[in-house]
Amino acid sequence: MHDDLLDAQAALDWSLSQIPLLQDTFFTWCKDHPYEVGEEPDPEFDGYAVVAIPTAQFPLIYNAWAGAIINSLRSSLDILAIALAVRNGKTVTRDMYFPIFETEKRMLDPQKGIDSKQWLSTSEKTIIKGFRPYKGGDDAIWPLHYLDITRKHHRLLGADVNVHNFHWERGSPRSPHGHHVVSSFGVVARLKDKIVLHRYGGSTAKPLGDAPGHTHVASYVTFDEAALGVADQEVAPTLSRFAKRVGEILNAF
Repeated sequence: MHDDLLDAQAALDWSLSQIPLLQDTFFTWCKDHPYEVGEEPDPEFDGYAVVAIPTAQFPLIYNAWAGAIINSLRSSLDILAIALAVRNGKTVTRDMYFPIFETEKRMLDPQKGIDSKQWLSTSEKTIIKGFRPYKGGDDAIWPLHYLDITRKHHRLLGADVNVHNFHWERGSPRSPHGHHVVSSFGVVARLKDKIVLHRYGGSTAKPLGDAPGHTHVASYVTFDEAALGVADQEVAPTLSRFAKRVGEILNAF
């Protein structure tokens, strides 16, 4: 790596060092705050639903931590752009940044697109175009960029605890309630204050009540950013994917 990119690499390295720490923190928090699982009437299906209810609110400080990692990754790209400007003999100004666009058409706009960025050489512009840095192009660069904008200007990054899979068991073959087991990956529905794991309905449906049994819900932390196509994607692996892409961009120069 060229010496003039070491600052950009340092911003990337910090993010890489934080992602596993964040993942471990998520794991510990989910383990210490398991969902409560029960059943309740489900009028929509004329029956009952098995639901998972969170026992505590997910700490916003973890959303802020994930946002700081996003910001460091985006900053790594901007530091790269500054280094390239210096290489090209340009005077550094506040208007210099790594260009990311809302659409491919805007990227190719001769007046405001990538070709208008005078701090980049022709070959550098060609390399950046190859990474498709626009919405609908690269599946890491645009979400990284827009998540950073959201974090800085509107609110904390959206992330919350989610359910990956579950095993719900009630009763036994000798129980008056019978033996009931529901195991599945994924969930039926995500509501504001609960997650519906399973529904059963019909005129013969009966609640299983407090019949002896056990439950296991595997939870993890996912993004809650539907507009960017990352909703329900696990936070730490997604951040790792973003970091890998940033590393590939740095190595291209």
